[in-house]
Amino acid sequence: MDPSNPKDELEALPDFGSLSDDDLKSLIDRLERAENDVSFRRRLLQGRIDILRAERTARLQSGGRGGSNVDLGRLTDILASRATPDSGLRPEEPETDEPETDEPETDEPDTTSGPGR
Repeated sequence: MDPSNPKDELEALPDFGSLSDDDLKSLIDRLERAENDVSFRRRLLQGRIDILRAERTARLQSGGRGGSNVDLGRLTDILASRATPDSGLRPEEPETDEPETDEPETDEPDTTSGPGR
């Protein structure tokens, strides 16, 4: 299935009352296989995108020198988004909207503030 192809649209759901249990199971199995194929293709494309971005980052960091800067031995780190090809590991910090604090997180209610305190 090609999402950019307008002819390749999702098929309509069948009349459930007309399907036997075996037909329903077969349809589910077929659609799950199709979903797995799409998911696999998406992961391959995302891996290629990650490698290309790592190469672009390496070129920008090296002043735009041409040639392949991607160390094929570091592909695991590149694909895990843990490193660029020519630098050390750089783990990505998770983005959060919460302010940083030195206090440990707890499920206990805050009793240090409020009325009368």
